[in-house]
Amino acid sequence: MTWRTDDQPKLELRIAKFLVNKRDLEKRTKTFALRVIKFVSNVPVNKVADVLGYQLLKSGTAVGANYRAANRAESRKDFIHKIGIVEKEASETGVRRVSGT
Repeated sequence: MTWRTDDQPKLELRIAKFLVNKRDLEKRTKTFALRVIKFVSNVPVNKVADVLGYQLLKSGTAVGANYRAANRAESRKDFIHKIGIVEKEASETGVRRVSGT
């Protein structure tokens, strides 16, 4: 493959957009985790709430942590595996995918 200099600005723009989106999602998953922590800390104390709150806390904070781990994956296969974990944790937390349609 030959590198054409007129392709460089387009490639740089695509890379910059990817990095902005990646950072944005990392920031949003961190904000989500902090909101989960705040929510769970305000739930009334009882046996059922303690069990459910603990599980929500684990899965809700794992979404962001695992997303950041996926972004630092050592291979494409590792990335796919880690993103699968993110999807499972998000599903367990009750996060719904929002469609653009």
